[in-house]
Amino acid sequence: MVIKRGIPVKYSDEVREKAVTLYMACGSELQVSELMSIPRETVKEWRKTQWWRDEMRLQLAERDFKMQQNFGVVIEEAADIVRDRLKNGDVVIDNKGNERRKPVGARDAALIAAIFHDKRRDARNQEVKLEETQTTNQILMDLASKFGEFVKKPKTIEGEVVDAEFTELQKGLQAGGSDGKQGTQSTTSEANPSTT
Repeated sequence: MVIKRGIPVKYSDEVREKAVTLYMACGSELQVSELMSIPRETVKEWRKTQWWRDEMRLQLAERDFKMQQNFGVVIEEAADIVRDRLKNGDVVIDNKGNERRKPVGARDAALIAAIFHDKRRDARNQEVKLEETQTTNQILMDLASKFGEFVKKPKTIEGEVVDAEFTELQKGLQAGGSDGKQGTQSTTSEANPSTT
């Protein structure tokens, strides 16, 4: 909410989205402010918010999607023309001014085939890389989730903590051994009666 002349003003989502669009086009808070009659400080504050960043990402994604669609149409049309020329030949004008088709030369056909082959291979490699990235991202997200669960659930270990070495030496000294070894042997045989 913005205050103009002491009166609070709330801008609609449509106005704010348009401000983001204008900013993406011109890159200037001042120009957005002047073109939309919104105080520059308001635009400046909006740019600091998460919704602004989210809206920019959304608009960029929409723009990329439209561009991909347009590229797809252009590529399909170009491929249709190339396919026609390969099948029927190039259009040429003969000496009498008539259109006719001249077969595409072997060199041109080989070049076209090589380019299409390379582009298809590149596209397939991109798909593989995208799948690998998605798989890696999923693995990392799963690990993060598991670590989060591990940290959230404290585990209690029940039982008595015993310093085994100290206990054996102490028992050995009590049994009369100077270095505790004799006592250790006696405690071992006590602990495991099947060895006697």
